[in-house]
Amino acid sequence: EIEKADKYVRPWQSPLAKIPEEQPTEILVEFPADDESVGNLAVAWRLPVNISQDVEMLQAYRLLMKYLTSTQVSPMEAAFVETLDPLATSVSADMLEVREPAIFIEFENIPLQRIDEVVPKMEQVFKEIIDNGPEAFDLERI
Repeated sequence: EIEKADKYVRPWQSPLAKIPEEQPTEILVEFPADDESVGNLAVAWRLPVNISQDVEMLQAYRLLMKYLTSTQVSPMEAAFVETLDPLATSVSADMLEVREPAIFIEFENIPLQRIDEVVPKMEQVFKEIIDNGPEAFDLERI
């Protein structure tokens, strides 16, 4: 006799589980590379909106990520790449456009012995942007 299968549930239809605050927020993934002296680092944030519920806010996040990373004078590019003491060879940002979206910034080719410097420096760049206030935000560049 054939057993009745459980009701089929399409992938990606269930809400994502909330991440418990006590769960580690950093994940180290080692992978082979041609040059083992450098690594990449991605920092990501899950957004608190369903992708179809607030399209304007998603566009605002997209513009903010572009402002932070898209040119040589962008705050992240200037702080991490276009400096006398670079921590990365490039900085980029993107958005995962799924039901529950996420945004991320990726830093590439970081010397492994300096990889722990990236997140504190990124947080410092964010703090400086906030401390400088909206009048220092270069809307023309966007």
